[in-house]
Amino acid sequence: FTLSSALCALAPSAGALVAARLAQGVGGALLTPGSLAMIESSLIAEDRPRAIGAWSGLAGTASALGPLLGGWLIAASSWRAVFLINVPIGAFVALAAGRVPESRDPAAPRRLDAAGAALASVGLAGATYALIEGPRAGLTAAVVVAGCAGALGLIAFLALERRVPSPMLPLQVFSSRQFSAANLVTFAVYGALGGVFFMLVAFLQISLGYS
Repeated sequence: FTLSSALCALAPSAGALVAARLAQGVGGALLTPGSLAMIESSLIAEDRPRAIGAWSGLAGTASALGPLLGGWLIAASSWRAVFLINVPIGAFVALAAGRVPESRDPAAPRRLDAAGAALASVGLAGATYALIEGPRAGLTAAVVVAGCAGALGLIAFLALERRVPSPMLPLQVFSSRQFSAANLVTFAVYGALGGVFFMLVAFLQISLGYS
């Protein structure tokens, strides 16, 4: 994530920026579950709820403050500063990594759920494409195919996860009311936060006369 952030800041063209952003997205997707796993493995059971609460609260705060900080950096310096700010933070984390205890579970199964990962990727990619392109382009062949592939991929993923011995997403975790409620609250909070940012951008566009 840190290296791709530096590449984003140094990107000489729009194409290079998009490629670096793709790599940054992969790094960010690996950071979130990795950090939560370290919290789970590093703390005793009594301290985990407070730590996870702080983790969730700080993540929400960062999501809210990020656009404001980014806008200030762009106005004060350059859009490249939005990416450069990640570099010293990442360097500090790299230096501190030696003090973080190992979070590997020796009792965990060694086999990866490759089929589940493939189906989840197809399902999420298809659904995302259809939701983004559908309102703009209408029910074109590409949108319909992507939407159907996404829906079928997600259904097949859920069906597969019930049968494989080492699922990527053990469905029995949703039997916990606390786990399910926490996920619903997270969905509602980030959905509301995304809606606020969307309405704010739309309001600013209308106020400034952009169509």
